[in-house]
Amino acid sequence: MSKEEEFVFLFEELENSKNEEEVYKSLKRILKESNSEFYKNKILNNPYFKSLVVDVREDVLSEISEIRKSLKDEIKSIDEEIINLLSKDKDNPHINKFKSLKRDCISLVYEIDDRKRDIVNLI
Repeated sequence: MSKEEEFVFLFEELENSKNEEEVYKSLKRILKESNSEFYKNKILNNPYFKSLVVDVREDVLSEISEIRKSLKDEIKSIDEEIINLLSKDKDNPHINKFKSLKRDCISLVYEIDDRKRDIVNLI
């Protein structure tokens, strides 16, 4: 499923929410999981959803900050493992796997930072 298709699915969930709790849950998922290019106009053009963004924004920022912290901890752990492997055998084939995993984690940190900026600047 593409990112846009995923957004459409999440937005439909939001529109079909039956109570405020479901609205909050769906709105939080949209803010966390979707690119602002997809949701900015649809959410901000709806006065009800727009008013709720202010309510859920801090929760979402807190949650993604925790995810970012976990990723940073994982990067640190990967670095330690790479150093450990290098000290034993510089030609260890697992070193490249760890380096690749580290690059993936760093990319996710950048993605989280972008998402955080989008959410902070939303309103």
